[in-house]
Amino acid sequence: MKPRFLADADFNEKIILGLLRREPTIDFQTASQGDVIGRPDPEVLAIAARENRILICNLGRSPVQVANAGIGVQEVGQSSFSRVSCWS
Repeated sequence: MKPRFLADADFNEKIILGLLRREPTIDFQTASQGDVIGRPDPEVLAIAARENRILICNLGRSPVQVANAGIGVQEVGQSSFSRVSCWS
């Protein structure tokens, strides 16, 4: 099964569009495509889980705060851009 991604509203859409130009076969929805703009975090996570997508977001909070909310967190490479995959 190929991974499927959903960007949170705080994730830079230009990064996604650039990635898709280089590799158009990646299943990566922007926040607007996924209809998650303006929705609270728990709702965004529920949408990602329901659609079997990995949520990609910039951390505006620490991984500990996210993990304490009952969400699995994997922080990935800070050098290129900040991102985290969250799942319930």
